[in-house]
Amino acid sequence: MPNKHGSRYYNRRFYEGHWKRAGRIFKPTTWPLHYAIKPFLHGRVLEIGPGVFPKSDVADTTFLEVTKSGKEMLESSGRHAVQASVLDMPFLPESFDTALAFEVIEHVSDDVLALSEVFRVLKKGGRFIISVPINMRFWSVLDKEVGHTFRYSFADIKQKVENAGFEIEKIGFNQAQSVRGATFLRNLLPRIMPSSYWVYVLAWVMRFIPKSLIPKIALHNAQSVTRVPENAFSVKMVCTKLLR
Repeated sequence: MPNKHGSRYYNRRFYEGHWKRAGRIFKPTTWPLHYAIKPFLHGRVLEIGPGVFPKSDVADTTFLEVTKSGKEMLESSGRHAVQASVLDMPFLPESFDTALAFEVIEHVSDDVLALSEVFRVLKKGGRFIISVPINMRFWSVLDKEVGHTFRYSFADIKQKVENAGFEIEKIGFNQAQSVRGATFLRNLLPRIMPSSYWVYVLAWVMRFIPKSLIPKIALHNAQSVTRVPENAFSVKMVCTKLLR
């Protein structure tokens, strides 16, 4: 159902201001999973909801961004951006070889519809790379501020992705050193700094972090993942659109 901002995205207004204050577009190489997913990016790529953090560095990439400020910043950096919702994408069926959605699906009112839209616009055999927050033990004020409706269980998001028609190939987890420590910081941050300035500060700090210090995240064969680490706070999955 629509939220109070007249959108089927939660806290869209928050991100309109966020992207304006960031003042720049982050390079894909500043993202921990960049080198792990790079081998899976091919052909015509669709990246959904990048904001100022695009993950794809493939030349033939279309960036689907729900906010006006995000679209304008992407275009100012020379990228092709379209302002639209993942719930109703303005693309023909089987338009893309690869689709990316990182920390997007948990922001929409109908995740099943969003996944079906991704399936629709992907070519047969195309790849879908998705990342979502998991584990309600990590639920915090920060989740509410950034517009998360909830944190998935791994079993739930896995089932929804498979029900949408995808086969999961690779799985990787972000893990916290301490559940209590991470939750404490995520509850403290909104109280010591206005939420509208987080991305601005992060953008400034990231300029001084060497690439060698950015942690890498491993992706494992899906069949080898038999348990979810207790300290996992997000999951990344590389999937293939099954032939129907």
